[in-house]
Amino acid sequence: MADAQVDVELVSDLALEYADGAEAGLDDDLKAAWEGVLAVFPGLTLSPLFASLAFEVLSDIVDTVRMGGEAPPDPFTSFTVRCEESIAAAVQDALAALPFVRTARVRQQGFDAGIIAWGTNRETEVAFQLLRAPGGVDPMHTWQVEGGTGRGVRLADVETGWDLNHEDLLTASVQRASTFGASFTSHGNGAIGVVLASDNGVGIVGIAPDVACFLVTTVRANGTVNNADAVTVAADAVGSSGVLLIEQALPFFAGANEPDILFEFDPNVQKAIRIATFFGITVVEPAGNGGVDLDAFPFMAHVQPGNPAFVDSRAIVVGAAVPGSEEAVEQAIWRPPSRASDGASTASRPASRSARPRTRRATISSSAARRAPRQSSPASSVRSKA
Repeated sequence: MADAQVDVELVSDLALEYADGAEAGLDDDLKAAWEGVLAVFPGLTLSPLFASLAFEVLSDIVDTVRMGGEAPPDPFTSFTVRCEESIAAAVQDALAALPFVRTARVRQQGFDAGIIAWGTNRETEVAFQLLRAPGGVDPMHTWQVEGGTGRGVRLADVETGWDLNHEDLLTASVQRASTFGASFTSHGNGAIGVVLASDNGVGIVGIAPDVACFLVTTVRANGTVNNADAVTVAADAVGSSGVLLIEQALPFFAGANEPDILFEFDPNVQKAIRIATFFGITVVEPAGNGGVDLDAFPFMAHVQPGNPAFVDSRAIVVGAAVPGSEEAVEQAIWRPPSRASDGASTASRPASRSARPRTRRATISSSAARRAPRQSSPASSVRSKA
């Protein structure tokens, strides 16, 4: 049974139909190259990577961004090929060698970004998130301000499962936007409970109990994990001005099951996040729990602020540091480049064409928290053309 996916990014000028069996639209020369792969690996076919949203819906999102003067990434060059797990690495290499493929990558599964203790807590005042700073965020103050309880805010949570029969969620504004299966429900409950646990006289109260929450699993309708597709579905659920919370992270080492590094290390996830943020959605994702210095490895250049190859997804990346590392944290926070006295930007990237405010990306790392090397290859296996 097919149980692995190889995600491929095609060159931009192919304009294949975004549907299953898209390879049928290849011209004769390119089709001959594809058939050469099929001779070794029979039965492979190109399917849309962003498959949960209707083509028209995804097109409308992208077109809306373009009409606003932005240039969002093109989701319609992203496809996936399903194959047996035992041959996935070989299929990846064969697809990467095709003349119309920019990159090929065996898809990684994400893992819950942290273990959150949750349960009945009759003393709301001692719930950590409700404490005054520095212990918490003091939402009791914001509750006194109009809108401070989250009324009118749409939030999507992307992870693997929730138990909506929990006493703190029974009367909360939570609905399953696109969920399949359920695992690690305690983590899902903890994540959304911190945000919106009901003010119902039992348990705790969330930071913004009147938020409307939409749940999306990384497992999709076909039973496979498709992180990028889940992000686009969540973006569609909340719409422009919504908030998209990602509670997953990727393993750093191949075959591991630890939430070590940020979700958007996967270029397809990064593309989906960029589409969402270009559309006016605030995306929040964890930097990972692995103590990995995200700035230390060349193959992570696309998620390293300040690196010439950095791709700014405009997401808010939440990290942590060990006690006593305040100076390292301050140095690690990325800030926009300073401007010269004549007003010209010293940045190498062109200025945004939109005046809309952007979220600042902060990636926090510390040499003290850096993981010792292991005798295994990083989960950065991706084949691309120079």
